[in-house]
Amino acid sequence: MTGLEQGRSQHLLRASLSIAVASTVVLLPGAFDRWFLPKAVVVAVAVIVACTGAPNGRLPRWALTVVVVGGAVLVTTALTSAAPAASFWGRWPRYEGAVMIPVYFASLWLGARLLGPGADARVHRRLSDAVAAVSVLLGVVALLEACGLRPLGGSAARPGALLGNASDQGLVAAVCVVVLVLPLLDRTAGRRTRMFRGTGLVLGVAALVLSGSRGALLAALVGLVVLVVLACGREAQGPRRRVFSVVAAVVGISGLASALLPSTMARITGADRMAAASASDRLLIWHDAVATVLARPWLGLGPSGFEDAVAMHHDSTWQRAVGSQTTLDSPHAWPLQAASAGGIVLLVLAVGTLVAVMVTGSVNRRRAARPDRHELLVVAPAVLSVAVVGLCVTFTTPGVVVLPALFAGAMIAVPPSTTRPASARLRFVFVCAWTAFLLVTTAAEVPLGAAVRHAEQGDLRAAESGFTIAARMRPWDGDIALIAAQSMAAVADARPGETDAADLTVAWSERALHAAPDSLLGAKALAVGQQAEGDLQGAGRTLVRLADAYPFDAQVAHRYGGVLALQGALEPARAQLVRASTLAPDDADVWATLAYVEGQLGDPDAARTAKERSDRLAR
Repeated sequence: MTGLEQGRSQHLLRASLSIAVASTVVLLPGAFDRWFLPKAVVVAVAVIVACTGAPNGRLPRWALTVVVVGGAVLVTTALTSAAPAASFWGRWPRYEGAVMIPVYFASLWLGARLLGPGADARVHRRLSDAVAAVSVLLGVVALLEACGLRPLGGSAARPGALLGNASDQGLVAAVCVVVLVLPLLDRTAGRRTRMFRGTGLVLGVAALVLSGSRGALLAALVGLVVLVVLACGREAQGPRRRVFSVVAAVVGISGLASALLPSTMARITGADRMAAASASDRLLIWHDAVATVLARPWLGLGPSGFEDAVAMHHDSTWQRAVGSQTTLDSPHAWPLQAASAGGIVLLVLAVGTLVAVMVTGSVNRRRAARPDRHELLVVAPAVLSVAVVGLCVTFTTPGVVVLPALFAGAMIAVPPSTTRPASARLRFVFVCAWTAFLLVTTAAEVPLGAAVRHAEQGDLRAAESGFTIAARMRPWDGDIALIAAQSMAAVADARPGETDAADLTVAWSERALHAAPDSLLGAKALAVGQQAEGDLQGAGRTLVRLADAYPFDAQVAHRYGGVLALQGALEPARAQLVRASTLAPDDADVWATLAYVEGQLGDPDAARTAKERSDRLAR
């Protein structure tokens, strides 16, 4: 390769690195979910660009073997699950099956190819500057949201800046803070570059503190401790003191800002009611997740199989604390997520891989001859520590996974092959096809979002058109039918005489249940549609199955009681409604329905008591 070709190749690799890092904060306006799938498309584009340049490294064979074995485990568990196709592709909105898991692997592959042993100082500087740019963007949006502005729209109390979720915002900010500490001390960089990196560090701290995420704050602290331990191990007295001073300043400023910011301090101390509830909810989630995993410990539930399975393990404690309106699609802890997706085999494989990555990174760090390579391999374990700790209390998303995966790839990378593999051209064609698939998959979120909005406005014709277009763009995705069924069910419930809404609800619900037979949400929507159509017997059959499978679901008990009352079975209806009122004592609608049934049964005192309770709750 000539010098000109080498320079062009390195330029392409640096461009790919910038694109991959930027994927963290990419979003798609107008999409039903703006946050997850667009990031996957940008990662795929980074892979295309990386394929056109000569690599700086590659993944070792043992890592590729682990990926193949892990993929085989997941495919096996998906095909043996209750909904093979849905499990194989993954479920909306994160699609952590054949859609998103290759994106995570691609991020690891990019880390090895772009940041491997052949990467020069310019590549490492590009990494620092790209992370600083992400940190600046994230921090600016977080500050605007903290001031009461909503540049991206939305009305959530903790909107999450460019990640759409406050916990994700905090974790990405924590990674940025850890990455930017050492580059800030680089005396070979120009004054403007150091100022830019310093701005990124400050705004990263701001985004971290403003997220109010206790898990992210703890993860950042752990990452900074790891960074200090590794960075000071080989440094002379002066550099060691500078590293320690910067980290101490970051920790001190973060702590002071957290103490001075009332919302963050309230979350840390538990004075915030939502924060206290969130902490107790995590315990309930993990309790039910363990019970779900133990029901099928060896094979697991398949990718995204957790969503339908865990609902069967919710008891009255969950119902009273969280409610039947909340749907879990993740155990909110990566070890439990691995175990639920692929059983004990995948959990052991995941833990073993993590240990192998750390050990390999440590060996490569000791062997690193160049200071910039050594610095990268000091930062990488700290970044991985942030991800490991932070993802113990939340779910995985592309925004959170991509950066740690890049650094993990850099940790285990081996020197690139001296010859161009024969399969390089075929690989490029495959990557382009994969990118096109992700592009169409992501684009379907736009008509899907428009359809949901049309349904909310009562424009059923436009909503049906949008759902149909989205389903044609993603024919493998049964969750589009589920989203359509829920949207139409809301219209049918609010407008009892709207027969079109009822018919569409039933049609989309049946499609959703064909894709995922155990979907609680799909069955609930079906019951709504059947009731709105006047098919009370059909609704009763659907609801009696749900009442047997989900005895602690207040929504099921409430609707079942209402359907029984409409059929004239007043005593069984009262029994279901009393059970619903016990499970959801603060639901005004339940008490209103119970008041009606008590009145029909000729018990005016019970009817009056229930009506007063309903009116009080409604106020």
